[in-house]
Amino acid sequence: MESWPLEGPDQASSIAKYQKTLSAFRKADPSVKLGLYAVLPIRDHWRAIGHQGAVELDDWKQQNTKIASSLVPYVDALFPSLYTFYGDKDAWVAYAQANIGEARRIAQGKPVYCFLWPQFHKTLAFLPGDLWYAQLDTCRRLADGIVIWGTIGSNSPYRPAKWDEKAEWWQATLRFLREMGMTP
Repeated sequence: MESWPLEGPDQASSIAKYQKTLSAFRKADPSVKLGLYAVLPIRDHWRAIGHQGAVELDDWKQQNTKIASSLVPYVDALFPSLYTFYGDKDAWVAYAQANIGEARRIAQGKPVYCFLWPQFHKTLAFLPGDLWYAQLDTCRRLADGIVIWGTIGSNSPYRPAKWDEKAEWWQATLRFLREMGMTP
């Protein structure tokens, strides 16, 4: 499903596939809560933060409006992907604010849960603790919840990373949970 393009000539076909798939899940078990990872809004780092100019930002928003009108009725929540492409904390916060704001705009009142990953998207290097903590805190303030996606040890083939209780990202997660009055 992650490879069904929502922009370009295959958009209508992809939307129809999403609708058919979500309808089948809903029919199989109406009590299951459904959502789509990285679909609403479209994951596009540069357009989301306005780096490519106002025209591209407006196009991103128009595309999201169009796609949302076809898919939001089929989901119970939105799951924007807020993975880390670059190490600039301020740029990541701007990216998160844009995506969460856009998700809220198109969500028709449905909850928004951020998908986070404690590794850089391309290199798989683990995030520094302060960057990871800032991501958790930003999503806590702006979204309804957070999904933490697992860790990868290698790209080819995908393998889980060896667990490290002392990893900066994990220690930042524990600190975040303690400060929120939660314990893992």
